[in-house]
Amino acid sequence: MLETSAEFHQLQLSCARSGGLIRDLHPHLIPNDDHEMRLKSYVLLCHAAFEEYLEKASLVTLEHAFAVFEDGAGIPKALFALASYYENPVQKNLTNFRATTHHRSICRDAFQWAIQSHRAALADVHGIRTHHQDSVFMPLGIKVHSFDHILSQALNSYGQGRGRVAHEFRIAHQHPRAACEQNVKQVIQLLLPFDQMLNSYSGELFML
Repeated sequence: MLETSAEFHQLQLSCARSGGLIRDLHPHLIPNDDHEMRLKSYVLLCHAAFEEYLEKASLVTLEHAFAVFEDGAGIPKALFALASYYENPVQKNLTNFRATTHHRSICRDAFQWAIQSHRAALADVHGIRTHHQDSVFMPLGIKVHSFDHILSQALNSYGQGRGRVAHEFRIAHQHPRAACEQNVKQVIQLLLPFDQMLNSYSGELFML
């Protein structure tokens, strides 16, 4: 049975808790400003939960991959991709990385430096749209759109919707409670196989 991460379960919990804001609202109508503001808050909170999940999931994948490396099984694909993406300017001998993979101390330093570089880069990611997805996962050798273009589009659509909610006074009337809840449910359902893939990918080894 495929495993899901603690971060995914936290995402589900966060969205469920946010749902308490709108649980008593009419499913298809937005009759007043109070209902509108609560819907807007729900959209913003769920967007924050999605953003937090994606970033944490990338870091947890790298942490698991580094543990695999430390156990001596080999070099996980995620770490090789990361070290190639965030090339360490200090360690010039890593330019020909393939030739140095037997030097574990050199690899360890390169991987730790790359993980810290990725952690720092995530501080500049503020969203879940397509270019944000690429910033979070392409350094690990993963393109969300290639894994599941429907998931990528759903995240992008939710990110666009969040932008409209944040910058427009009135929420679109075609997005009452039922539509908002369905959008969140769809993203969570699509993220489940992606989360399971990440758990598996963290242990996949790079073959020279």
